[in-house]
Amino acid sequence: MEHLLSPFINRFIRSGRAFALYRLPHRAPLTLMMDPEGAIPLSALQNLHERVGFVVSPFRWTDRCPLLLIRPDIYAVGEEAIYDILRHMLQAEENSTGQDNNTAKAASMPHFPTSNEAPLYRYKYSFERFMAQLQQGRCSKLVLSRKADIGREDECNLAASFFQALAAYPHAMVALFHTPATGTWLTCSPELFAEGSENDWRTLSLAGTMWPETHLPEQGAWSEKNRREQELVTTFFEERFAQLSVPYTKEACKTIAAGELLHLATYFSFHLSSPECIWPILSSLYPTPAICGTPQREAFDVICEQEGYERGYYSGLIGPKTMDKTSLYVNLRCMQATGGRLYLYAGGGLLPSSTLEKEWLETQKKMETIRRILL
Repeated sequence: MEHLLSPFINRFIRSGRAFALYRLPHRAPLTLMMDPEGAIPLSALQNLHERVGFVVSPFRWTDRCPLLLIRPDIYAVGEEAIYDILRHMLQAEENSTGQDNNTAKAASMPHFPTSNEAPLYRYKYSFERFMAQLQQGRCSKLVLSRKADIGREDECNLAASFFQALAAYPHAMVALFHTPATGTWLTCSPELFAEGSENDWRTLSLAGTMWPETHLPEQGAWSEKNRREQELVTTFFEERFAQLSVPYTKEACKTIAAGELLHLATYFSFHLSSPECIWPILSSLYPTPAICGTPQREAFDVICEQEGYERGYYSGLIGPKTMDKTSLYVNLRCMQATGGRLYLYAGGGLLPSSTLEKEWLETQKKMETIRRILL
């Protein structure tokens, strides 16, 4: 059965308004932020200080992909409050225009192609270029991602898929957001980038991927390649905190579930001398090796020069910044609807020991996280 809010949300997507509908992990309430004037561009993370709203930051900042803030001029928490606001807004529009904007029809289950040869050939070309950089010693890890066109936007009920994702992934940050600049994104991210308030913050080193149907957790340990990936990301955080003179505590590495996938996770907590210090620290940490590679600058340059497409807001940062708390997540396990098409994104970490077949399969498994909840 279609969720009561789905028709209203689909109409707002078509209207082009800037909005974010999201739920943080672990039974957090559904929250709506909407900016009737449109999201505002900002030039740096530091400009978020003393501002509130839903942050949408790209992997690489360009004129076409700026850092955006969806201001909460309209703000509601909980499904009942969100329903009341959306219903009244749409009724007011219908009364002012004299038109009856019927709700969107529920889309039938579309057929999304699982793969074809052309994407594999493109991925293979980039894979070989990345591996050359690793084998030459320019980088010790690189994250190679890809983008897959899976069909027409009108074949998918985005709002219904969002509510399907809420049910399927209770431990993820699930968001549906839209701005005219970004298009519409549906995200089920397992990766926290930074969360905190005032002086107390935490972040996450996340790397390595297994899927239980072929790697039963109780039967096998993580591979050396996965452990090495996690070690590189964790070491990056330790070294960067030391460079910035930020005292921290580190939890033991553990396995966490993200839908049907498993990852290695190490949480860090840190305390700041003053709240405004957080923004230069976060600017220094991003992009982490989990979505870029190491060394940070060299890996970023390789991705921009040789990945073969512009990531845009994939693997960027998204999340709410309120007066009480900031929760920023990496935009992973996501789908973009733009220009009438639907695109899935996924990536994986490459080491000198990586093989094409395993890395391609990992991107397919990650894309399936979103594909399976589309309606």
